[in-house]
Amino acid sequence: MGWGNSQDTTQGVMDGYINAAMWQDPQATSYVGLSMAAMAAAGVPPGFNVYVGTLYEKDNAKLYHDIMGAK
Repeated sequence: MGWGNSQDTTQGVMDGYINAAMWQDPQATSYVGLSMAAMAAAGVPPGFNVYVGTLYEKDNAKLYHDIMGAK
C-alpha cells in the first residue's frame, strides 16, 4: 500500500505497481475538526470516530488521479 495524495501514487496504482493507496482530503479533515470543536464548545461531547479518507485500488484510482490533477 502507498500514500495516495499524489498523482505519482495514483499512477502507480493504475499501472499496477502499487496495490492500493489511501486518499485523504485536506478540506474534509479540517472541516470535521472545526465542526467537532464547535460541538465541544457548545457542550456536545464530540465522541465520534470520523474517517476522512478512503482506500482505493486500480479500479477507481483514476477518479483520485483526476481530482489531484484539476487546475
